[in-house]
Amino acid sequence: MSFGGPVAQASKVTSRPAPIKGLNAFDSIVGMPDGFAIVLRNLYAQPYGCQMRRGYRKHVVDLEGVVETVCSHNAMTPALYAFVDQSSGTVMFDVTAPMVPGTPKLAALSNARWQHVNFPNAAGVHLVAVNGADDLVWVKPNGAVAQIPSGSGTGDTISGVDPKALIGVYAHQKRLWFVEKDATRGWYLPPDQISGVAHSFDFGPCWTRGGYLNQIITWTIDDGNGADDHLVAISSQGEFSVYQGTDPEGADTWSLQGVYYGATPVGRRAAARYGGDIVVLTQFGILYLSDLLKSTKVNPSSDNNAKYIQQLIAASIGLTGDRFGWQPFVFAPGNMFMVNVPATDTTSYQYAMNDITKAWSEFLGYDAYCWELHQNMPIFGSFGGVYRAWEGTTDDASIDPVTGALTEGADIRAEAQTAFSYFDSMGVQKHFKMVRPTILSRGAFSINFSVNTDFVFDSPLAPAAFSINVPGKWNDGLWNDATWGGGLKTYKTWQGVTGIGTAGAIRLLITSGQETYWAATDWVYEDGGIM
Repeated sequence: MSFGGPVAQASKVTSRPAPIKGLNAFDSIVGMPDGFAIVLRNLYAQPYGCQMRRGYRKHVVDLEGVVETVCSHNAMTPALYAFVDQSSGTVMFDVTAPMVPGTPKLAALSNARWQHVNFPNAAGVHLVAVNGADDLVWVKPNGAVAQIPSGSGTGDTISGVDPKALIGVYAHQKRLWFVEKDATRGWYLPPDQISGVAHSFDFGPCWTRGGYLNQIITWTIDDGNGADDHLVAISSQGEFSVYQGTDPEGADTWSLQGVYYGATPVGRRAAARYGGDIVVLTQFGILYLSDLLKSTKVNPSSDNNAKYIQQLIAASIGLTGDRFGWQPFVFAPGNMFMVNVPATDTTSYQYAMNDITKAWSEFLGYDAYCWELHQNMPIFGSFGGVYRAWEGTTDDASIDPVTGALTEGADIRAEAQTAFSYFDSMGVQKHFKMVRPTILSRGAFSINFSVNTDFVFDSPLAPAAFSINVPGKWNDGLWNDATWGGGLKTYKTWQGVTGIGTAGAIRLLITSGQETYWAATDWVYEDGGIM
């Protein structure tokens, strides 16, 4: 009896890293490079894999209203304040102590949408806030809270302009600068002063498109004479006036460097400092002011990774651009830049960029009206409370202020779909047979995944069967019975899939209350013909 020779293996095995290049709404889905994702929700694109978004914990709750402003006072004794829009009027609360009822500081205010700045001088660090309707709020270095009204400019008063008309504030070159509501004028005080005689500077004559002064901010740039802080006045119609100097009253100490047109800013909190640049949320999406110096184009330059979500941001602004809550936010300890997007009156989501990889993700679950960095913690205000984001691994967790006991919240749900890959054989039909994601986790998780072919976006139906090691809990698990966790563990299980097409992508759902990462995906498929 004779037998034929060995049969060549028909199936191919390959691996692809998790989509650490992040969301991509820039390239065509037909020609999108490997490593990107078309959907990436609650998975933060890190250099080594996609990390499930961290959770949030209650800080101060039961505030009985919408928290539209959170202010960090960076004095010697740091404090945190929240402006809450309640049915009886706006109240300012001291919410420094976690899980302790907030202490009212001011009541019967007109609205909860305050712009604020920390302002240092010889006396210490002051917190100054304005809202365009009430007298200026002043938190002194010792924590005492007061309001500065209109007056003669002596004592704790301001003359020249009614503080009730001021809706924006910024510290520039040792001066407080203010934005007058619905006007083109900015107002500034003498150096190092919180009150006194205010002087105006009209930015309007330089703006050919009209509108009003929307925001003032400092831009650190090198104009050929070394790095220097420039003042940027942003109009409501998208014109940016850049000034150099320290004293607006002197021709030799104050000069206009240029007027640039970008796009209409979104909201009163449209601009934020990001490194040595300024990031502005506009009707066209995210704008870097440095791009305006390079060319007259509004769209991001080729080395600006905001292009990957520009279409998503612009579409969201088209839907909800008139809602309060749009805000860029820098969270340096997490190497993160976020854009808060108000979806409805009660829900929000964020686009988050990893500052290391410049990759974008989408976060769901942080229903924020506003953001603030306090003691290196990202804080957001929501309905009825103030919360600490990027903390723990569950949502809405809490820590008892007396016992320190942690009560975990809800597990986090993440979702992704990778870019479609032709697996180095474009136009050739493939029969996808098995997929094996590599998951790293500290505990229990559930996962569903399937293969989508030829630009279909179906969600997975059946859960994958992973053997999960659930670690025991201290003071709960039995010493000789419970399995003790020793850090991240790797899980890799082949799962049979069905799919025939020229290109394939994995669609994946993960639910977990533990630290969890998606590192890579292994594929088994068989090449066919062109039909």
